[in-house]
Formats: sequence, structure tokens, C-alpha cells
Amino acid sequence: MPITPVLFYPDLEPVLPFYLDVLGFTTNWVTRDDAGGKPTYADLDFEGSTLMLDTLGDPEITTPLGAGVVLYIEMQGDIDATFERFKGAGVEIVEPLVEQYWGGRAFTINDPAGYALSFYQRKQD
Repeated sequence: MPITPVLFYPDLEPVLPFYLDVLGFTTNWVTRDDAGGKPTYADLDFEGSTLMLDTLGDPEITTPLGAGVVLYIEMQGDIDATFERFKGAGVEIVEPLVEQYWGGRAFTINDPAGYALSFYQRKQD
């Protein structure tokens, strides 16, 4: 049974383009408010992994949202090209692409709110 994380933000407008345009996630659907069409919820996909983005009830919350959260995203595609694309786009690289003790390769980035996303690829046999 898959587990689908939900990340919360005070405002999705600055975050959604990061996931879609910079990281290359695709949109399954986006819910917008009636007042001005601002996104309030997004269901995204990255190589078959689902990630949900939602808005906080209180936009004045100042606690660091990403503290202590790391999402591991298994990649099927070219991890080297993905790492270079993120780096070239100015994404904050927390850990560079390296071979891991378990034989796979991984790198970690931070999103605009400080959530850590670790992209990994299992060792190819």
C-alpha cells in the first residue's frame, strides 16, 4: 500500500511553479479558491510517485515547515541529468549526487519551505 505525503504551505502560488517548472513534476489536479483563482491544493506526480501540496489554515504561521521532514523519491529516469538540471536551475542542493553505502545513488535538495527531497536510484544490475 503506497503512502502519499501531504506538504503544507502558507501559500501555494510561489511553491507550485517550483515543483512544476523547476523540478518537472506534473499536475494530476489543482484546486483553486473562488475569490481569485489562487491554488489551494495540488496533487502532483513525479515518475509515478504522488505528492500532495495543501495550504495551511493560518497564513501567518512562521515555524519552519520542513524541519525534520525528508521525502525519498525513487527515480526510474536519468538521475545524472535530473541532478544537473536541478543544479542549473539554482535549486538548493543539500547533498550532492553520490554513490550510497547501499549501492544506489542519491542527492538531496530543499524546496522553498525547507522540505528535503532526496532523489535516489537503486543500483542497476
